[in-house]
Amino acid sequence: MYRVSYKNFPLEALFLSFFFLLRNPSLLAFNIIQNSVKKTVESAQNIQYTTPSAAVSKQGSTIFQKLEAQWQTYLKQGTPDIALADAEQMINLLPHSAVGFIRKSEAYLMYGYKKQALSTYDNGLRSVTNTFDIQQLLLAREQIIMEIHNAKRIDFLACLPMEIVNEIVSQLSKTSKATCLSVSKTWRERTIESPDAWKYISIDNTTVVNIRIASILGHVAPRVRYFTLKNVHDSVHQKYLQNIRPGRFKKIQSLEIAVCSTENLNFFKSTLSDGLWRMNKTLKNLDVNVGTNGSEVTLANLLFISDALTNLRYQTFGGCLSNAIGDFCIVPEDHPLVSLDISNCNVRGPDIEVIIRKCRKIRQLMMDQCEVSVLEPISSLATNLEVLVLNHRDSIPTVPDYGTDYNDNSNNKVQSVTNKKSTITSTGLKVLVSNSSFHYFSVSDLLPIIYKNKATLQSIFANVHGDLSPSQTQQFDIIFPKFKLENVTSIVINLPPRLQPFLLRSLSNSTSSLANLGALNVIHINPLIHFLSKILDQQKQQQSFLQALKLYNTDIHSNITTKRNLIRLFKQYAKVSENGNSLRHVDIQYCHGMMDDILLALGEIKTLKTIVFTSLFDITSQGMYGFIKKLSRHQEVISISLGELNCVDDYLIASLGAIESLTELQLERLRNVTGEGIRYLIDRKGSKLKTLILKDCFSVSQELICYAKEKLETFQSD
Repeated sequence: MYRVSYKNFPLEALFLSFFFLLRNPSLLAFNIIQNSVKKTVESAQNIQYTTPSAAVSKQGSTIFQKLEAQWQTYLKQGTPDIALADAEQMINLLPHSAVGFIRKSEAYLMYGYKKQALSTYDNGLRSVTNTFDIQQLLLAREQIIMEIHNAKRIDFLACLPMEIVNEIVSQLSKTSKATCLSVSKTWRERTIESPDAWKYISIDNTTVVNIRIASILGHVAPRVRYFTLKNVHDSVHQKYLQNIRPGRFKKIQSLEIAVCSTENLNFFKSTLSDGLWRMNKTLKNLDVNVGTNGSEVTLANLLFISDALTNLRYQTFGGCLSNAIGDFCIVPEDHPLVSLDISNCNVRGPDIEVIIRKCRKIRQLMMDQCEVSVLEPISSLATNLEVLVLNHRDSIPTVPDYGTDYNDNSNNKVQSVTNKKSTITSTGLKVLVSNSSFHYFSVSDLLPIIYKNKATLQSIFANVHGDLSPSQTQQFDIIFPKFKLENVTSIVINLPPRLQPFLLRSLSNSTSSLANLGALNVIHINPLIHFLSKILDQQKQQQSFLQALKLYNTDIHSNITTKRNLIRLFKQYAKVSENGNSLRHVDIQYCHGMMDDILLALGEIKTLKTIVFTSLFDITSQGMYGFIKKLSRHQEVISISLGELNCVDDYLIASLGAIESLTELQLERLRNVTGEGIRYLIDRKGSKLKTLILKDCFSVSQELICYAKEKLETFQSD
């Protein structure tokens, strides 16, 4: 191996260093050199960039620095082959400078080519001989560091069995896996060969990490099962699409993809069509966002190509679905599609009829912009339908279990909750959701479909508009005979005056299964109070009680009798809670007349777990203190949400510390909360608070926000 001349070194250091280097090239030898020539090394570090400038023209120096900047960028991006080329150009430009040789060696080391790196150092030492002694020192120093490092280095990833490597790499984040690709050739190969590390690939922005993964996608594509590609630059988008076309994704089950721009629409169409055709045997879940290009990438074409697809979410913006539905004559009869989610376009009756006639196995149908005309074909043709979501995009937390996990799509807005009491075996609608994000359905629109599926419905969320007409009220029992919802476990619905008695009567037979009841926009609450009191007596015998109660925009203070009845009802629940089974979740929002005495009666229920209060302007600070004091005796509450309450201030927030079981707190639009109470709550000895969510609390200081982020496991703020 070629060695440098150390003519400028102290004589003692020369003899000692050569002695140790010849006998044992260890860290001690290097330390002697380093300590003896510390000032010289410092000068070497400073001259790395000044020497090229002195040796060549200003223009050449600029080119050299540009090449070095490029080298560093490519090395960070995980493309050492390009970095090697840049280092070679640096050597050609300044053959007597150590910098180019050092950079070339570092690029070789990233590949794992240690011999080539050492050879590069030797070549560099020969090249810089009799030119700049400082350049010799630089190369010698880097060479010794590398030798010492390699002598002590143990590459655990190269030594471990592949099964253990796979287990390690599969636990890493996407960023960490991308970093592993750039460590060395061995790490790159073993990372790529880890089968479980590449089951899930999600590319949702244009970063160095995603560009690096794109470079190896062709190698890992056969292992990918869930692939997401959206919100990336055209160039990155095309790199990934190019790997879809050749059919490399041989095990893929789920694909989420979006059109990047209209400039490359033809390329996107052809690539997606070809790719879907090759994925046909394994692809079950598809989420495609075609933007405003629905007429180019139609629903019919997707179903025709993917004739084994079971779950599809189709997003197109602007206009009606009729412009994006395509020619359904090409779709095979009895397509296996089970779940369909159509987003961001207006859906009409004729559109949905065409779809259902070809896809009769549909069990879940979701549309966030649909008209009333869709109800007739759904009711008459969708005989296997179990979940129907109309004009609603939020998750539905109280949906019963179907006994079959047919939906693996992560974008599904319906979350299943096991219902052990359900013994329904007949076909029919089990979940109905209707909200007002696009169009209100009236009571008259939804009642027929509710009545038709009265024996199977388990969960209803219906924010309906209007009320029964006087003639419908008189003929209700004739139009809807034996209207009984016997298996409902969860219902949240508007209760207009004329509909209320009929709906409550229909629920009287579901007392054994009813666990969640929400009443929206109630004008007369007394009938609801009497109903709850009646079913409570029945549920006592069955030992099956209402678990959640929601009151929204309800008039409580119509008269003194109403208040007394509500207080009596809460005291009944409090008495039942002595046995450990009663109301657990209470959500009261925008209710007029919610007074302190009602609040105190509610606080006596010992089983309460979660509490939501919003815009209850009749409650005072004294009432809230009394309520918190009662809750602190039970130590059961784990989550509290307070919004738009004038009585809530820092002192009241601090008093929540008495509830030692509290783990989650959400505060929204509280103008009297500055953050001091929150700080006390966080710092209180024995506090179990883990999650804090702040929304529109403008008086809370930035200092408190930073403090909460540091102390709590989860913190969210707008």
